[in-house]
Amino acid sequence: MYYFYFACRSTFKMLKLKRSVAGVNQVLCLCLSQFYHYEGEFSDPSGDTFLDAGETGILKLTISNTGAGIARDVIAKIFPSSIMTGITYDPSIEIGEITIRSQKTVRFKISADENITSQRITFQITVESKGFNFDSKSHTISTRSSKEFLADVDTNIPGSKMNNPDAIAIILGIENYRRIQKVSYAKRDAAVFQEYAVNLLGVPDDRNHIYFKTDDEVTKAEFEKLFTDNGWLARRVKPSSDVYIYYAGHGAPEIKNRIPYLIPSDGDANYPTQTGFSLNRFYEELAKLKARSITVFLDACFSGGTREQTMLLTDARPLLIKIENPALLSEKLVVFTASSGDQISSGYPEKKHGLFTYFLLKGLRGQADENNDKKITVSELEIFLLNNVRSVAGFLDREQTPQVLGRDSQRVLVQY
Repeated sequence: MYYFYFACRSTFKMLKLKRSVAGVNQVLCLCLSQFYHYEGEFSDPSGDTFLDAGETGILKLTISNTGAGIARDVIAKIFPSSIMTGITYDPSIEIGEITIRSQKTVRFKISADENITSQRITFQITVESKGFNFDSKSHTISTRSSKEFLADVDTNIPGSKMNNPDAIAIILGIENYRRIQKVSYAKRDAAVFQEYAVNLLGVPDDRNHIYFKTDDEVTKAEFEKLFTDNGWLARRVKPSSDVYIYYAGHGAPEIKNRIPYLIPSDGDANYPTQTGFSLNRFYEELAKLKARSITVFLDACFSGGTREQTMLLTDARPLLIKIENPALLSEKLVVFTASSGDQISSGYPEKKHGLFTYFLLKGLRGQADENNDKKITVSELEIFLLNNVRSVAGFLDREQTPQVLGRDSQRVLVQY
């Protein structure tokens, strides 16, 4: 976060008052000053002053009227000094009236798409008021390509001894939704997990064993195709298959009965029963599969919140959701979830990942090997996630406690 300051400028209006003195009309001219100054502050989610690929930053502008007249029809505008690609922004915000000795604050959203290149972008900033145009000032922000920022878990991914020609991985990351808020870093989470599925979990790297989709590709119809009877997964699974499912995106509760749903890219969190895919149904369909093992990683919460601690649901607070289903008693099904109860699954801006996913990846690459036997078990990964996610969430002023559902705590996930 950093600040910039604009110099003041004064404008004047002539006010004519009539009065009568000894029957003679006189005109008095009073000069009323509208004296402005405005200062700005730019912030980005990671707090490193760079607008990274996929991020939305906020340019906050505070405009003060320290003069003797009311400022009317005030409009603040921003625009890049040259034609830019990969950037979207709010071009103008109507402020309206600013009374004497008061101020108003506006926030411009500036977003960088996934393909943004590293560059410096200069925005011109103007403030207009009732026919008075002020000198435009400029402010420069720096964008950063996704290729330039790599967290420690994104590089030097180790190999393992895991080699199952019948293993299958379904990897879904929904960052951008049609109707609701985005899930920061979800596409990046999914893309990196795909590499871990191949390198560490031993999943064959071909389209019959890895199913990878993001954003608009992950619709409700896609969930139906993947996880129902005679669907994509059921047609490919074998008794010797180890199945891995990774999902980063929104979850939401059906409020009346507090039933959790996965929300596809075309879904609406306020209508989960109509537009979502029931988490209970998801577990039940998985339990039917004739697979050797099924391991699920859900970087989503079902309380109705987002990674940025805002609410998906209209006029709602986070809801306490208990995930209980007989299918979870199956010996072959283990589920790792990012949070518990009414908690929110947080993003980790410093690492450009979901908080749960970051430590999931870190654990799988060897950090969770508590006894140094070159194996990562379900139990070891659970302990590692609990300790690290809960601790870092505290530094972010949040509460987040991952959960593990399932009975096979000694299942080996990775062997080196």
